[in-house]
Amino acid sequence: MKKTILYYLLLLGSGSAFSQSVDQASWFNRHIKIRQSMETAEFKEMPAQFQLTVPKGDSSSWLVNVGVSMNLSSTSSRWISSLIAEYHRNTLTAVEQHNVQAAYGFSGLIKRGAKIAWFLNGNAGYTYDEISRSHSLAGNFLFTFMGERGPINTYAFASDTSSRFYIAPFLGFQVQQAMQAYNEAGEGLLLRPLFTLSAYFDIVRKKTLTPDPLLRVSVDYTGRTDLVNSTDMSEGYTQLLQSGLEWFLVDKPVRVSLGASFNYGSDPLRGLAKQQYWLVSFNLYK
Repeated sequence: MKKTILYYLLLLGSGSAFSQSVDQASWFNRHIKIRQSMETAEFKEMPAQFQLTVPKGDSSSWLVNVGVSMNLSSTSSRWISSLIAEYHRNTLTAVEQHNVQAAYGFSGLIKRGAKIAWFLNGNAGYTYDEISRSHSLAGNFLFTFMGERGPINTYAFASDTSSRFYIAPFLGFQVQQAMQAYNEAGEGLLLRPLFTLSAYFDIVRKKTLTPDPLLRVSVDYTGRTDLVNSTDMSEGYTQLLQSGLEWFLVDKPVRVSLGASFNYGSDPLRGLAKQQYWLVSFNLYK
């Protein structure tokens, strides 16, 4: 009989950091961010995911989808830069995923109008995919905007503040130079124009000025195409749809939730092959 064990290790590790001095805790709060993916982490709340399944008399299966960023000190009030590390491993699906990334991340205000402010988000760095044995230099460059009162990249609350709504749209491109792949046909330059659209609806826990979420319904869609592709492997249009429900257990010092999600599609840069699956996971935000 299979037993599903929800991963608590990272939560315990985060807790130990908060048991240190006030100054150390303050530094951790200001500079460390934990999400599933980091290039849009200043606007999108995609949680880090964990799951471990240990069947009796068989090998274990597990999922880790986590990105961690450390903000770098800056004198600019308009620009945030960071060092990023991401790890994506999924042995629960029909086609396994095993991908590592290290990058420099950036997010900044590029233009402020009378009612709309425009932002640039992204990263540039190194990616290794264990499944294809490929090394890549890659970058994401994504534009978004923020209005005065939401729901675009800022919460719009119901009149009684018992619920809130949020939309995060992005438009840009992804560039990847794949090298030393196990299959030489996969080596070459790819330029992928892409767009993402995320929507969140929260039922909040308390009616305060900064309420904590209790339940969340979310939908996230990414579409991309290989406009430039010098490899011998055609990608065409690729997409990834993720929709789910989360129940939040703890909000501070880190946000913890249990979630169930439906996933369909692929993510070429993160080594996720096209497939469809349901996922129940332990989620973490910071």
